[in-house]
Amino acid sequence: MQSCIFIDTETTGLDPRQGDRIVEICAIKYRNHKLTDEVFYTLVYPDREVPDWATGIHGISDKDVERAPRFENIADKLRAFIGREKIIAHNAPFDLRFLNAEFARVGMPRFNRRRVIDVLALAKSRFPGQWNGLSALCERFCIDTTGHTSHDAERDLRLLGTVYQELLKPARDTFQ
Repeated sequence: MQSCIFIDTETTGLDPRQGDRIVEICAIKYRNHKLTDEVFYTLVYPDREVPDWATGIHGISDKDVERAPRFENIADKLRAFIGREKIIAHNAPFDLRFLNAEFARVGMPRFNRRRVIDVLALAKSRFPGQWNGLSALCERFCIDTTGHTSHDAERDLRLLGTVYQELLKPARDTFQ
């Protein structure tokens, strides 16, 4: 795969069907087996309160997003940035549900699931029965997470890019 887009969202909750919305989006272009410096990033005003429990996870509060653009004001730029590239995400069904709900809300087409690579699914197939959260995968692959204390879309994607590279490598035989 020559080029694709790594994407991560932070949200007000867990289910867009219950009115939860995106509060942060980061997308980074991936070329020649590495993340580039081409980044789309924005906080998003969700038109609803950010619950304290969600702020506790990602650190984004109502005050942080009060002057952020609404999704409809960034949708065209985000869609253009992603283009026709494959999309890579950790727990991709979660991010895709929110992205598709936001795009549907503004009358834009949804992304097809066949366009998406789920790093969590790759990790589960390689490490069945183990915890495969991003922090666990970083620890498993000895990836330095210094300074990474909460969910932050761009930092998460930088770590995810390294995890993805490790998952693409053949599994090492532990019995020598």
